[in-house]
Amino acid sequence: MGTQKRYVATITVYVYAEDDESALKASKTICDKINHDDECPNADIEKLHIKTHGKLESKEIDISEMKSNLEMEGLYESNGESSWISEKMV
Repeated sequence: MGTQKRYVATITVYVYAEDDESALKASKTICDKINHDDECPNADIEKLHIKTHGKLESKEIDISEMKSNLEMEGLYESNGESSWISEKMV
């Protein structure tokens, strides 16, 4: 068998949430599930957009500050190898 090549797959996931931080947390939960089930745990959130149902436009949400705040609280690590502390998410 030949040498395996590394690829980057871009996946779009729609999550429903009441606010930006809840959407980020829901997205991270999905990444953690992918990381847990996959041999190469590197799924992470690069961008977050708000998209109104039935409209073509979307608005990018600046997640850098939210990610930093959650990292300080111990709820987020952007290397894709850790999981959320589920008790703190609720």
